[in-house]
Amino acid sequence: SNDIVLTFDLDISSLDFEGPHCTIRKSVPERMTVGNNFTVTITVENIGDATAYDLKILDGISIGFNTDKQYYWNRATLASGETWAVTCTYSPEVIGTFVEVPAILCYFNATLASFEPGDMENWDGAAMYTLSAVFSDRRVEVEQWWEGTILGIPTIIIIAGGIGAAILVIVIIVKKRA
Repeated sequence: SNDIVLTFDLDISSLDFEGPHCTIRKSVPERMTVGNNFTVTITVENIGDATAYDLKILDGISIGFNTDKQYYWNRATLASGETWAVTCTYSPEVIGTFVEVPAILCYFNATLASFEPGDMENWDGAAMYTLSAVFSDRRVEVEQWWEGTILGIPTIIIIAGGIGAAILVIVIIVKKRA
């Protein structure tokens, strides 16, 4: 039997959006080690054809992490084609597998300053929400002694080279005695 393979490739930048259309990405390493700091970047991009207003990022963190970050960021506007990035530092304190908490973005197609509660019917603004990739697992481990570098060379390669050289010396000595 012949298998039918279906693929779906979408380059979101090739789409045309009316009004603001923001995407949000949160970059978290898949593997981390206890006690070592790492940087998380949350990036918002407006791929629409209009300005986004009153943007708000809300981000959470799994238990077992220490962080210097705030959990809420605001920005007044994000023009079409513009990018906004925020960074923070995490330090894992507990070994295990954790769920990455998505970052949530709320923005509007009109400024909230133009909103009149007594005249809601005449306000043409709307709130939009989006979030970063949902619930992927991240692993926190203890750093192993062989994971570092010596003079910029991975420790494991130096060890393997040393063992290889020792075996070669032993073989030469045995051959000379035979």
